[in-house]
Amino acid sequence: MRHFRIIAYDITDNRRRRSCLRRLRAISEGYQDSVFECLLSKQEWQHVLAELRIDLDPGDSLLMAVVGSPSRHWQLGLGPVSPRAGLVLIL
Repeated sequence: MRHFRIIAYDITDNRRRRSCLRRLRAISEGYQDSVFECLLSKQEWQHVLAELRIDLDPGDSLLMAVVGSPSRHWQLGLGPVSPRAGLVLIL
């Protein structure tokens, strides 16, 4: 079963940060700076995490939070709706 997951990172090195950015942009429904909205199963998340670990150093941070179903989301402010999920991106 796939769940919406919010993934955020804080990576100091530019090269490693760009690598993580490319990986997460490829799988995200939407993103803003270093925060990404992804629809992933547990197995897909484990695969993504294994790929991201390649670029992470001990001083870097990576956060993933599972978000409830799209019908339970609410909007604060105005922003474009992400195309596949009906979620709102706050810009």
